Amino acid sequence: MLNHPNVPYVAPFLTFIAMLAIQKNLAFLGDWEYAVRVAIVAA
Repeated sequence: MLNHPNVPYVAPFLTFIAMLAIQKNLAFLGDWEYAVRVAIVAA
């Protein structure tokens, strides 16, 4: 499954959706939330 050619394109999107789902739990990050979100999705 991890060797499928679509994984590099789908994984960042799924990560972004997961972060939206736990957005309320990330409130402690305050203004840094967006920067952390971009860094994680870009990795």
